[in-house]
Amino acid sequence: MDAFYGPFDSGFALGVAARNHTDNERVTWQYGAYRPAINVFGVALNKFEWGGRVTALPVFEDDGRVLVHVGMGTLNGELPQNQLRARARPLLRNGPGYANPVLVDTGNLGGSRQYTLAPEFAAVYGPWTVQAEWAGQFLTQATPAGGTNQGTVLYHGGYAEVLVFLTGEHQSYNREDGAFGRVVPNQNLRSRRGEGFTGCGAWQAGVRFSYLDLNDKAIQGGTVYDWTVGLNWFWNPNMKVQLNYILERRDQPGVDPAWISGVGVRGAYDF
Repeated sequence: MDAFYGPFDSGFALGVAARNHTDNERVTWQYGAYRPAINVFGVALNKFEWGGRVTALPVFEDDGRVLVHVGMGTLNGELPQNQLRARARPLLRNGPGYANPVLVDTGNLGGSRQYTLAPEFAAVYGPWTVQAEWAGQFLTQATPAGGTNQGTVLYHGGYAEVLVFLTGEHQSYNREDGAFGRVVPNQNLRSRRGEGFTGCGAWQAGVRFSYLDLNDKAIQGGTVYDWTVGLNWFWNPNMKVQLNYILERRDQPGVDPAWISGVGVRGAYDF
């Protein structure tokens, strides 16, 4: 997400999109045309890009308690100001974006077009969820500052994770969107006057491995990979608390390789 999907524009682009699905909701597709964003405040009015996503459910049983999901997404087009920069910050961060350190960075690269491919896989078996995604971004006519044209380069990253509900829930799935929905606890955590707390909410534990490689040819932006161990507590379908321990390894040319670790806690409420 930090390197490819929403590096400087929070993952938003101005454009027009459409989507649909088959009658049995086993296959979904969406496509659109966009003006790429320079940042969260500016749009490149003289540039154009297009993208799409297709998903399928080869297995869907017991109202979603057992399923297999596969998908493929893509985003392709011209570059604002004929430049591209891929970078990533720590997974644990707090404060405005500019105040967070950058772990790996290609710097501003001259280029013509970018082509991103993103296959995805997920499976649910009762309380267990396995999920993985990969993203590869091709940049044509890649030229580092003060350097020579490197032709087409590839930067890529991905993750794989295993999650399990300790309280017996299963990850809900929205068939029309081809994506997971919100978690609905078997018993919401409630507080009643004179009775204290009732219910325990939904508890989920998980482990994830992810990596990012920004090295190709003469452009050496560095690599970073990490392990995350987490515990999620869903009070109800709209409230949750997350606890993560993250261990990251950064390897960037010109900087001594190092491990970074930390603990993060986040509370969220959506409506």
